[in-house]
Amino acid sequence: MLDGQQGVALVLGDNAYPDGTLDQYNNCFGPAWGNRNKSRIHPTSGNHDYNTPNGAGYYAYWGAAAGDPSQGYYAFTLGSWFIISLNSQIDMFVGSPEEQWLRQQLASHPNQCVLAYWHYPRWTTVSGRVTLDAVKPLWDALYEYGADIILNGHDPRLPALATTDA
Repeated sequence: MLDGQQGVALVLGDNAYPDGTLDQYNNCFGPAWGNRNKSRIHPTSGNHDYNTPNGAGYYAYWGAAAGDPSQGYYAFTLGSWFIISLNSQIDMFVGSPEEQWLRQQLASHPNQCVLAYWHYPRWTTVSGRVTLDAVKPLWDALYEYGADIILNGHDPRLPALATTDA
C-alpha cells in the first residue's frame, strides 16, 4: 500500500518483533516494505527495539534517520510543518536532556504547525494501562507550546493516537 503513495511515513516503534534486532529488521521489516521505502520513513523507537541493548538493531538499521543513537530524538521540517520524533525509551523527566531539547526546539519554531510522535502514549483505554506518567513532561511541553498533532503507538489493539487536546 505504501509503495503507491506519495510523501513520507512515520513509524511509531516496535517495527521489528520481537526484539528489534538487526536481523529482524533485515529479514522482516526490510523485505516487507522498509527497504523499498526506507528513504522516506521517519522512525521512532519502541520498547521492543530496546530489547536489544541500547536499541542497537534499530539504530543499525535506520542509521542517521533515527537521530543520534545516544539520544534517539530528532526533528525535521516538512512543508509548513515542524515534525518532532521523540524517544519514550529514555529518561523524559522534567529537566531531562530530551525535555530540555524539546522545549528549545518548540521555542525556536513558534510559527510552524507542530506534529510530535513517539511510542508510548500518555493515555490509553486498555484496561490496566490507564496512564503513562513518564511521558507527561513531553506532553506538557507540547501542550504549553500549542502542538497541533501528537501520534503514539505501542498498543496493538488501538490505532495511533492523534489529538490536539491535553
